[in-house]
Amino acid sequence: MFINRLANSIAWHTFRYKYNDTTNAFKLYRKETIEGLKPFLSPHFNLTLELPLKAIVRGYSYAVI
Repeated sequence: MFINRLANSIAWHTFRYKYNDTTNAFKLYRKETIEGLKPFLSPHFNLTLELPLKAIVRGYSYAVI
């Protein structure tokens, strides 16, 4: 849990977004968003961090429910 919180904190301080749990794997993406995020570079667990950060950086909208 410590490593998870640390990764979230580093990502938040780097990108300054309004999302509080970047490493959470339970996310939904539109097909168009997934196509716009390619290529995927991270293997395994890192993919759960790569996808939301790429979406934020590339200007896709998101909502926390």
